[in-house]
Amino acid sequence: MITRTDLFVCDHTAGSEATSTAAISFCHALFLFPEVAQKVYEEIEAVTEGTRLPKVKDRGKMPYTEAVWKESFRWHPFLVFGAYVVLVLSNLPLC
Repeated sequence: MITRTDLFVCDHTAGSEATSTAAISFCHALFLFPEVAQKVYEEIEAVTEGTRLPKVKDRGKMPYTEAVWKESFRWHPFLVFGAYVVLVLSNLPLC
């Protein structure tokens, strides 16, 4: 039987794994394409004036950085498209 605690742990683990995978993919893209990394850096510096870290409210002011972030999702998707079928057919608990 799956309890509420099991579901919370499962949800927390799935969310953190997706976030870390997305961040790794983004960094990988920046390492492979230094000219893109330079543009992202310059945009962040212009928005933050080099005095602070970017905040969520700054996202609208950084369209290039946002586009690179979204492109990294397309480039290396972190969702396994066959997972649903495997879970249904294997009859295993979700976590």
